[in-house]
Amino acid sequence: MNEQVVPRAWAGEERGYLDCLTESPEAYASEPSVRTIRTDETTLVDNVGQEIQEHQWRRDALDREFGSVASVPLTYHEFSYGALTVYATEPNAFDDGTRLMFEELGVTTANAINGAEAKESLHTESLIELEIRVSSQNEPLLRIARALDGEVQLEGSIPQTDGSLLYLTLEGPDADADTLSSLVVVEEVREIVRRDDETLVEVQLAAETLPSRLADLGGAVRTLTATPEAVDVVVELSPGSDVREFVEHLRESYPGTELSAKRTRERSIETQQSFRANLGESLTDRQFEALRTAYFSGYFSWPREQTASELAASLDVAQPTFSRHLRVAERKLLDNLLADERRTRL
Repeated sequence: MNEQVVPRAWAGEERGYLDCLTESPEAYASEPSVRTIRTDETTLVDNVGQEIQEHQWRRDALDREFGSVASVPLTYHEFSYGALTVYATEPNAFDDGTRLMFEELGVTTANAINGAEAKESLHTESLIELEIRVSSQNEPLLRIARALDGEVQLEGSIPQTDGSLLYLTLEGPDADADTLSSLVVVEEVREIVRRDDETLVEVQLAAETLPSRLADLGGAVRTLTATPEAVDVVVELSPGSDVREFVEHLRESYPGTELSAKRTRERSIETQQSFRANLGESLTDRQFEALRTAYFSGYFSWPREQTASELAASLDVAQPTFSRHLRVAERKLLDNLLADERRTRL
């Protein structure tokens, strides 16, 4: 099967060369852009004038006075957005420094494209919803559920450079933080609050978990439940996402992953993800930590399950400091929620 590259944007005098990419895909199978997209690796050609008898693309490039070529992949995690290719009029135009510069530019461009697509997806009126079951031994949440011999609900997750920070509800009267401390993958665990037959804990893990992997692939976790048998998760994808590619990439990390259901669901323009993103940009790390801990600990319940003094002690800060962070965070939360209504009334 011949791969065909379609130019999306260009600058400079290409003199009709790019038309050949789509008109003669078989003759251009070894062209640098095609090779880079196929291998996901940088392709350098120092002298276009060599091996012109064996390669049609070299003859066409030489006719247009191209002397050397550098092509770098536009890749964000497993998702390819094509290639960035530069044609120079002189041979040997790309030294190591120039190559590294173009590779960094390729990474930056791919990240920007992914970010633009994610931002656009926040304003669409529909999304793809998948029900997925993961039973791979590689998933730490499955190991946690088996250690507890019970059910674990994901309440929230924070991706980190090394590992993951999770908020989990442990089901069952015997489920507690001490059981998790014995697991190798668990670096630190903190009990936030205990309610009847469930316990809310904050867990710092040394390994990547399913929520962060799904986020890397462009998915947003709606619900996640881990049992000793498997992890069942409902994932949201933006419209137009390639579901087959998404599941295949997930199976590379978690063999045996099963897609149980797929459906399209309508949603409002203002989504939970976009609201949280806007709020997250306005809060400092300490303000967000105070607000999050207060929420999960039952501080806003009536009667309160924990006092401000108890929460401050759990965060190792003074009670006035905690109260100040929490009050500012509450104000910013209400600003995000009611700003439009306030402007209307004014």
